[in-house]
Amino acid sequence: MNRRIVLILLALAATIAAAHAQKMTETYHQDSLLIDVETQEVIVQASPCLRRGDRNIYFPTAQQKQLSTNALGLLEKMQLNGLQVNSLFNTVEVSGGGTPVFCINGRPVELKDILALKPDEVARVEHNDNPGARFKDAAVVINYKLKQSVQGGGFMADLMEAVNTVYGVNRVSGKYNHKASEWSVNYDMQHAAFKEFYNENREEYLFDDNRHVLQQEEGIPGRLRYNHHWLTLNYNYLKANNRMLNVALRGKYLNTPKSELDSRLCNPELSASPLELLNHSRDHSATTALDLYYQHNLPHRQTLILDLTGSYTDTDSRLDYLISQDNASSPLSHLSNNVDGKKYALIAEALYEKSVSPTDTWSIGLKQTYGYANNRYFGTENTKNRLHNSELYLYTEWNRKMEKWNLSVGMGGSYLRASQEEQSYHRLLLRPILRAGFTPSDCFTIRYRGSVESIAPTLAELSCVEQQLDYYQLRRGNALLTPSTEYRNRLTLDYHRTDWSTALNLSFHYRNNPIMEQTRQEQNLFVREMANQDSWQKWNAEYEFRYQLMHGLISLRAALGMDYFDSRAADYHHTHCNLYAVVNAQAAYKCMALTFNLRTHRPTLYGETLALGEDLHDIALTYFKKRFSLTLAMNNPFMDNYRIGSENWNRWAGNTSYQYVNETSRMLLVKVTYGMDFGRKRKTAVKRIQNEDTDTGILKGNK
Repeated sequence: MNRRIVLILLALAATIAAAHAQKMTETYHQDSLLIDVETQEVIVQASPCLRRGDRNIYFPTAQQKQLSTNALGLLEKMQLNGLQVNSLFNTVEVSGGGTPVFCINGRPVELKDILALKPDEVARVEHNDNPGARFKDAAVVINYKLKQSVQGGGFMADLMEAVNTVYGVNRVSGKYNHKASEWSVNYDMQHAAFKEFYNENREEYLFDDNRHVLQQEEGIPGRLRYNHHWLTLNYNYLKANNRMLNVALRGKYLNTPKSELDSRLCNPELSASPLELLNHSRDHSATTALDLYYQHNLPHRQTLILDLTGSYTDTDSRLDYLISQDNASSPLSHLSNNVDGKKYALIAEALYEKSVSPTDTWSIGLKQTYGYANNRYFGTENTKNRLHNSELYLYTEWNRKMEKWNLSVGMGGSYLRASQEEQSYHRLLLRPILRAGFTPSDCFTIRYRGSVESIAPTLAELSCVEQQLDYYQLRRGNALLTPSTEYRNRLTLDYHRTDWSTALNLSFHYRNNPIMEQTRQEQNLFVREMANQDSWQKWNAEYEFRYQLMHGLISLRAALGMDYFDSRAADYHHTHCNLYAVVNAQAAYKCMALTFNLRTHRPTLYGETLALGEDLHDIALTYFKKRFSLTLAMNNPFMDNYRIGSENWNRWAGNTSYQYVNETSRMLLVKVTYGMDFGRKRKTAVKRIQNEDTDTGILKGNK
C-alpha cells in the first residue's frame, strides 16, 4: 500500500508539471569556476529571497555580516526555512530530520570548511531543500557563493573555552595566494575533562524458564576526557578561469583516553548486597585522506568534474567491565572487549553537466566506492575479521526551469557488493527521483520531492564477530544482512514577506525490510543483533514562523513539530508519537547582539530502541568591533543537570538507560574571534565534489 501511495504521488506531480509547463523568461547560470557577483551589500528594503529554479537565493545584509563571526554565524542570522542553526556549538539540524550538505561555489565541503569562511567573503547563499540525484542522501543543500578575490592572504582565529569546567572548541585558519596558486590550512580542536560523568540503568530480563531478573545501576560520578583534532592542508591551482586542480590532505584524530561509568549494582540474583561495577573504556581513531580533484569548464556550457579520494583509518578501542563484591578475592564477572582495526577506502567520481537550452540541463554521473576492513578482536573473545564492500552508483538527471514551474526527473542505479570469509551478497537497485516546484507568486512556493533510496548494512553490522556486553547480554554481527529500500516523500509550502514568513513541512519515510535489531535467548544470554525486519515508517509535520522587527534588529523563529514512528518486525510492533519545539531569538543594537536558542527533546524510534533526545538551551551576549568579537555565553542556564538516554522495549530484555554530565549545565563560556587580511586575495575557484569515508567497520563492545 505504501509503495502504491509513492507511485501515485510521483505520477500526479509529473502530470501536473507537464500540463503547466511554460517557457522560462529568465535564465540563471551558476557553473563557472569564478562567480561574478555584485560585491556591494544589500541595504534596500526588498524581499530577501529570490526564487530561481529549484533554489532560494538569499543576499545577506551588511548588518548580518557585521554581527557574524563566520559563515555559519551568518547562516544563523539569516534564519532560513527548515534549518536550526546554533553558531555557539556549531550545529545545524534539518526540520523533519535528514542530513544537510554544505557547498562552496557548488562543491560539497565539511561544516568545518564553512566555519573557516569570513562573513565578508560571502556574496549570497543558495538554499535548496529539493536536492537532485547527485545529492542522493541529502535533505537540504546550502551553497555559499563567494566574492571574487585577488592577490594576498588572510588569517582567522576562533577560540572558545569554559570558565567553570574544562571544555573548549578552538579553530585557526589561514590562506595565501600567489599568481594562480592558493595555499590554505585549517586546524580545529575540541577537548573536555569532566569529573561528574555517570549513568543510571534499569534492566529487566525474563528467561525461558520463567526466571525473572531485575538489575539496577546507580551511577558514581566519574571522569570523561577527550581531545579531538582536525587538520586540512589544501592547494588550489586555477588556469585561464576554466581549469582547476585541487589537492587536499586531511587528517582527523579522535581521542577519548578516559571514560568511567562506575556504579553500584543491585542484583538480588547475584548478591543480596550492592555490588561494585567498574566500566572503563578508551577509544582512539586516526584517519588520513588524500583528495585529488579536477574541474574543466568546456565550451557550450559544459562542465566535467573528476574526483579521487583515498583514506586510511586506524582504530584502537579498549573496554573493561568488572563486577566485584566487597572484600572478595576475585571478581564475579570480568569482560574485556578490545579491538585493533584498520580500514582502507577508495572513492572515485566523475560528473558531466550540459545546458542543452536556456531552460533545460542534463547531467550524468558515476561514483565507485570501495572499502576494506581488517579488524582484530581480543580479550574475552579472540578473533580476526576481514570485510570487503563496494558500491557502483550511476545516475542521470534532466531538469527544466520555467517561469513558475521547475521539474526534474532522475534515475540512478546502484550495484552493491559485500563479502567476508565465504559469505557475500550482491544487489542491484534502481533509485528514481522526482522533484517539482511551483511558484504561483513571488511570495508563495510549493515544493515536492520523492525518491527511492537503498540503505546498505555497514561493515560493522556484517562482521562475523560477537562480543559479550555484560553478565546477561551479547552483541553479534550478522553476515546475512541485505540492503533495504527506503521511499522518501517531502512536501513544503513556503510563504514569505519582507519582515515575516511562514512554512509548513510534511514528510513521510517508509523502509521495506529495514535493518533493525532483534533479540533472542541462547542459554543464559540474550543475543542482540541486526536483521532485516518487516517495515519502518516515520511521519513528520512541522510548522514554523519567522518574524523581524526594526529592519532585522530583532528576529524570532519558532517551530512546532510532531513525529510519528512505526517499527514492525516478526516478533514486535512498536509505535511512538511526540511533539517538539524550537525557538531562536536574536536582538542587536549597534555593536552588541543577544541570542537565545531553545530545543526540546525529540525522541527517535528505530527497531525496539527509543533514543530520548536532549533538552538544550543557551544564551549569549556578543560584542563586535571590526574583525574582533567577544562573547559571553551560558549553556543550559535554567537546567540543573544534562542527560541523554534511551529505552529498549524488548519484551524479554528491556532496559532504560541515562547518562549525565553535570558540568555542562550552567556552563559559562568565553569566546574570542579575530581575523585579519594582508594584501588582496586572488580569484579562487572551489571544487564541487568532495568524498570521504567515515565507516570504521568495527563492531562496538559496549552497551
